[in-house]
Amino acid sequence: MATPSGLRDVTAAFREYQSVMEGYERVALGDRPLWLVEVDRFWRTQVAGADPIYHWLTIPMLHFEPPVSCVRRFWSAITRLVEESPGAVIVAATHSGPIRAFATWAHGYDPGEPYNLEEVVVSVKEGAKEALVAYRNRVTEVHVPPMHELPKWGEAEVDALRGALR
Repeated sequence: MATPSGLRDVTAAFREYQSVMEGYERVALGDRPLWLVEVDRFWRTQVAGADPIYHWLTIPMLHFEPPVSCVRRFWSAITRLVEESPGAVIVAATHSGPIRAFATWAHGYDPGEPYNLEEVVVSVKEGAKEALVAYRNRVTEVHVPPMHELPKWGEAEVDALRGALR
């Protein structure tokens, strides 16, 4: 997530959010910065019992990494590992948000929150042009996207965004 201190994981961003928000609540003056508004919406969605990952998957936010960037990172790692170790079985672990973003990209719909230790199986076919993505008893054949076709989200993009918002 993009914060005034730079890119942060959600936990670090939330700590910064709490600190800054406390100042706004005590003084009650001025508009809150957009990054603070977005974290607040995400947090309130969670507290209200709704699904904050669904919120992230469906509502574009300027200060959260877009879901497509998670998919890009998955494919970047998968293709690199397949090249380095052809035929190997590779196991990776991550949080539910990136899993849902990847499964949503592959299957075309959000299959919902994964259970603890639930797996997504990706079988890259020979030539690394196609793959099978299996999740929750559904298997979808997908085209492995060339890395240059996927959007990037990094420090340069965050800096450009900050400049545009000033």
